[in-house]
Amino acid sequence: MSAESDNYRANLTMHYGDIPDVAWLDNPKMIQQAYAGIKLFDNFWVDGGYFLTHIGSESLTPKDNWLSTHSIVTYNEPFYQAGLKFTYQPTSNITTQIQILNGLNQFKDVNENKSLAVFLAYTADENLFSVSYAGQYGNEADRKFKANTTMFHNLCFAVNPIKNLEIKGHLDYIMREDYLLEEDNDELTEANLLGVSLQLRYTFIEKLRATMRYAMVNDEDNKSSVLQNLSDITLGLEYLPSSNSYIRLEGRHISSSDLKIFVVDGKPETSRNEVSLNLGVFFDYTTK
Repeated sequence: MSAESDNYRANLTMHYGDIPDVAWLDNPKMIQQAYAGIKLFDNFWVDGGYFLTHIGSESLTPKDNWLSTHSIVTYNEPFYQAGLKFTYQPTSNITTQIQILNGLNQFKDVNENKSLAVFLAYTADENLFSVSYAGQYGNEADRKFKANTTMFHNLCFAVNPIKNLEIKGHLDYIMREDYLLEEDNDELTEANLLGVSLQLRYTFIEKLRATMRYAMVNDEDNKSSVLQNLSDITLGLEYLPSSNSYIRLEGRHISSSDLKIFVVDGKPETSRNEVSLNLGVFFDYTTK
């Protein structure tokens, strides 16, 4: 549910299912978004509350993505954030944003520190090209660490080079420093993670289109992520029965360079194959 006028706006989104059970951790699982904002002057808004993340090129909901499965790069990105968001749009093509947040993928405020985030986006006329940068910096220590300084950089782009062909991709680079809380161990550990994703979608006819996605995650220190040194290739075919529904057939191959983290036929393996059939129907009702 959302409401917007010339000077105020608000959003409340509820959800239920596997994603909040797995990804929302200790946060309110049924609340996906809950925020309100006011316009201080022309094209300048201040919003406060609980938001979906500003990082990444894949949305939380499958209907807003080209594929129903998320890439392994998205798994390393935050899903949600809480705090204040200051947005200024000098033109319809440019969006600038500064955020003061409780932390990276944090709903509760776990310490006295705040994280600072930025978002910059440019979209060319007729949506033929767009590029954005999202960043976040903060020291959000919890009980396990004396310090946990994290810098998150995310660069996204989308382009339509020729008719019926769309390309989009994004690059993540995460730098983190941790001081362990143990009294006899004051060692500073560093971790760096690189993630890359590239997607191509081609529309054969108005209701039929195909998507190919390649993604990789390189955790050189094996400390930043549970998804260490992985790659995946996904192929999908989508049919649109109507403007508010879709059917998708997708196949994916995921592989690890050195760890047997998959179980195939009861045995640990370095790779696995997946096939999924997905369908979705969505409705939108607007009143004034």
